[in-house]
Amino acid sequence: MRVIGWLLNESIFRFLLACVASVTAGLLTLSVLILLFRLVGESDEVKLELYVALSLGAVGSRILARRLIESIGRNAISFLRIELFQRIVTAPLADIEQIGRSRLIMALTDDLGRIAGIVPNLVVLCANFTLILAFLVYLAWLSVVQFGIIILVIVVGLVCHFLLRREGTAQVRVSQQKRNDLLDVFRSALDSVKELKLHSARREQALEVFAERAKELQASVERQSLYFGSSAMAAQILFYVALGLVMFGGFGENVDRHLTVSYGVAILYLMGPLRGSIQMVQELAAADITLDRVEELGLALDRAKVRQTIDNSGDGSCARAVDIDPKGFQQLQLSGVTYSYQSEVENDGGGFVLGPIDLVLARGEVVFVVGGNGSGKTTFVKVLAGLYPPTAGSIRVNGREITDGNSEPYCQLFSAVFHDFFVFERFLENSEKSNELLRRFDMTGRVEIKDNRITKPSSLSLGERKRLALMFAYLEDKPIVIFDEWAADQDPEFKELFYKKVLKELSDLGKLVVVISHDDRYFHLADKLLRFNRGNPSPPQGGGSVMLTA
Repeated sequence: MRVIGWLLNESIFRFLLACVASVTAGLLTLSVLILLFRLVGESDEVKLELYVALSLGAVGSRILARRLIESIGRNAISFLRIELFQRIVTAPLADIEQIGRSRLIMALTDDLGRIAGIVPNLVVLCANFTLILAFLVYLAWLSVVQFGIIILVIVVGLVCHFLLRREGTAQVRVSQQKRNDLLDVFRSALDSVKELKLHSARREQALEVFAERAKELQASVERQSLYFGSSAMAAQILFYVALGLVMFGGFGENVDRHLTVSYGVAILYLMGPLRGSIQMVQELAAADITLDRVEELGLALDRAKVRQTIDNSGDGSCARAVDIDPKGFQQLQLSGVTYSYQSEVENDGGGFVLGPIDLVLARGEVVFVVGGNGSGKTTFVKVLAGLYPPTAGSIRVNGREITDGNSEPYCQLFSAVFHDFFVFERFLENSEKSNELLRRFDMTGRVEIKDNRITKPSSLSLGERKRLALMFAYLEDKPIVIFDEWAADQDPEFKELFYKKVLKELSDLGKLVVVISHDDRYFHLADKLLRFNRGNPSPPQGGGSVMLTA
């Protein structure tokens, strides 16, 4: 089981100690039962003190094993959560978008929770296996011939069990995929709940799709339960056959009565640990599949970083990591930069392609990026900010080419308020300017700053939240600032403030300001105007600004 190997990697010493404690618990439990067998045989050697000591030892050993395993499991799950989160936030944006938010949330919640839930059962499983093995040895010691018959029956049952369990394990993978599909539909419904309330036909359509996915999941779970239930039943039926052979003369008429009773009681007691072990093995199989899915996700993110490294290094070698001083920023140059979205069909030639772009931008400039919907404006600023690595061409800062070795410090040159922006509640550091900006953007009384934290940001309108995002961009004091349709949700007075004052202030501070906008009334305020049409940059027709031909 891969879950066991994963725990071994966390702490092999504590895991082995837990296994020893579990084995000890199983052996002590067997010793208690042997005492009871001897008591049934009216032996005078059975002492109450020995019974109490063995019972306490069995309970104590199992408690110790459980505590050790739970400690290892908690540490391993915590490490896996942190590691996966780190991989997510450091992976290329395009790959995160391709994997999807639902899959990532599922990995950090349901998948890891399922793994955490199975860990404590390893103690019981280890003790059960020890108990079963010890009982089999005990039965062999009682009578080799009868043991041979019993073990043959058991092997037949276990073969049937494992064949059926293999089919059930395969169905687990199908069920998990069906669960992902159902979650995707549910999240889509949450994202579109306002529209669904306003459109009954679409609401019924969404309900039909959700019901269809739910029924598919139910059918898959039923098949999974059928296979696993049949596998457990096969093993139990064979044990009842073995018990019948023992109790009703299957071994012959001259078998000792005490031997028959001992075999019967042992087989009856073994059925409990056997059922528990079968159930736990099934859960371990499901946990193994879940662990595979989590690791595959982590490896997919790692492969994305490796691919980005190779793509950006040109000759396949990683460039030497170098720092880029934000205060020393002077110029940004794009030479033949293109970006193409990966198509699911290779070489189909139908994917969106941005560029090629040849462009020089300098500190203190205000650059407007304009064009129709789907023309490539947002893709361009994501490439510009290093969120999407160029498919071809190069980006240079102060003449230094950006490669994988310095892509991270390059990204730190940018502040951005994207169309799908996010407002953080906490400041990175205290700033006396924050209260001044709250007053300037008419946010006083709407939010408060306490302990370096903004209170009640979720109760704000979209326009107010954008003003908070603008405030953060001010306070971050990065040399390059990107605004993606910032003024689209603002009142006229704040549009005027943004275009005529804020942009000029940022420019006067020596920042390069890149603005995606549809407000053609303000295009004349740009130092450079870059217009896109289906990914191709071209100069606009007419206009009073300094126009850029790319």
